[in-house]
Amino acid sequence: MASFKVGTFSQHSTTGNKAITGVGFEPDVVLFWTNGDGSAPRSSEHARTSIGAMDDSGGEFLLNVYSQDNVSTSNTTRSTRNDTAAGSYNGSSWAFRYSYVSMDSDGFTLSCDATDGGTGPTIGYLAIGGISAKIIEFNTSMSTGTDAITGAGFEPTGLLLCTTLLPATTSLPDDSADHTLGIGVASASTERGAAAFYSRDALSTTDSSRVIELSQVLTSVAASQSHSDPVEADFSSFDSDGFTLNYGDADSAQRRVFAICLGGVDCYVGSETQKTSTGTKSTTGVGFQPESLFMFSHTATAAGSAVVHSSGTFGFSDGTDHGSLGWFDSDNRSAVSETSRRQETDRIYSQVGGNQAEVAGEASVSSLDSDGFTLNWHVSDGNARHLCYMALASSSAPPGGNAPTADLQGPLAGPFGGPIHA
Repeated sequence: MASFKVGTFSQHSTTGNKAITGVGFEPDVVLFWTNGDGSAPRSSEHARTSIGAMDDSGGEFLLNVYSQDNVSTSNTTRSTRNDTAAGSYNGSSWAFRYSYVSMDSDGFTLSCDATDGGTGPTIGYLAIGGISAKIIEFNTSMSTGTDAITGAGFEPTGLLLCTTLLPATTSLPDDSADHTLGIGVASASTERGAAAFYSRDALSTTDSSRVIELSQVLTSVAASQSHSDPVEADFSSFDSDGFTLNYGDADSAQRRVFAICLGGVDCYVGSETQKTSTGTKSTTGVGFQPESLFMFSHTATAAGSAVVHSSGTFGFSDGTDHGSLGWFDSDNRSAVSETSRRQETDRIYSQVGGNQAEVAGEASVSSLDSDGFTLNWHVSDGNARHLCYMALASSSAPPGGNAPTADLQGPLAGPFGGPIHA
């Protein structure tokens, strides 16, 4: 049986091994997120966001993006590492950085490899146990068509992709120019979604953009809201040792991507929209009662086409505890840059605007229901923004395999949770 736990810990002021306890089980994979700020909830200057993970074999990665606030020339960076699971980079140095040591009976142990001595920033985590999990680092294809990714060691039932679109020829770890981040999820060939965010470095007039795709698992956006460069891929299938992607757009250079493969767990990917008023909104059609949710959004109403500003949010919930990050990087600013960030420990969705006091949408998980979930929208500005979610629950199949055929022909193969936008 799978177990899920959302929790937090604070930055350590000294280096060395740090045991995180209170999880209640031994994890197979742990996902991490932080914006490097003080105790949540709060908004602050600079768009700084990181997401990372580690599995029980020691595989790990960390992606960090940063856009400096109130500067006349844009200062944006992306950090890509495969030797780190959690951390925060401020554009010139690491405030803190953690790597894998072990998975333990009541949590996990990290090595604090770097710290600036602070103790304020909050690091959120989602620990999952009782499943099979594997982190795979792979390079995108330079040709359109299908491309099989292997190395999972089992047939997954769920997939999460994370990338900064760093060229594969660049050695890791790497800190480079441009705030570039992509996230995608899939549970079947008709159940997938992806978002991408971009902000260009060293410009006197800022250039930032975002996109969400509800019929792709990997997407990108580039300068001046260009949506065709450099890569876009749909999800094709789960295979005995990994998964297959189908590239509709391929770049002349390969790009690094990190995949989190999940096996022996029920998984459903769908889409929703922000409630246009405060109060609860229920989502159905999942096909099972979720035990955990992962949700992300480009915080805009348009899907399938790039729009201005690099604005996004993602969050996690186990039904009881929640955590989320939000960020904003304004486009076409010719005087000084305008960027901000927000971290919440009791919300799964949190959107922050250019003004750090502006929160345009904020939701918590009210309940995990027999066929979906209910969100409670504490803040809504009336816009039906698109979001994508991944619902997870214990599977009747043993760890390392798909659910039984009867399940695959039932809820897991149902229609995509919401309208498909090309």
